Amino acid sequence: MSEILEYTFNLNQTVGIFLSGLVIIFYTATGGLFSVAYTDVVQAFVSMLGVLTFVIYVLSTEEFLAPPPSVGAEGYIYPDTATCDMYNGTQCAVDSDQCCYNPDNTLADNAAYPIGDQQVFSNQMTDAHALSPFPNAVV
Repeated sequence: MSEILEYTFNLNQTVGIFLSGLVIIFYTATGGLFSVAYTDVVQAFVSMLGVLTFVIYVLSTEEFLAPPPSVGAEGYIYPDTATCDMYNGTQCAVDSDQCCYNPDNTLADNAAYPIGDQQVFSNQMTDAHALSPFPNAVV
């Protein structure tokens, strides 16, 4: 509130804070605790409405924004037949009812997106801070 007063009336920071404090004290004194509680209820309702709107948006658009399923790697079992068909999967050797990664697949990404298994940092295995902010598993 003080920032708005400072900008609107070209006041310095101390005067803006002082005036904001006076407005808040006046509001509380004239309306009492009821006015503060009423404002809190309205704020809580608006916040819950915002969260609900956000949840509905995320749930209604998640399928469209999600990346495609992984191509997989040697021994990878596809979660469903649609993914298996998408990447030309083959029958698994261990369980013939499931569909596994096809090593002859030309769509292979070396099980890593987007650059495969090429080295990104030359010191990623020797320097614990090379992959910052993510911790290095091998120190």
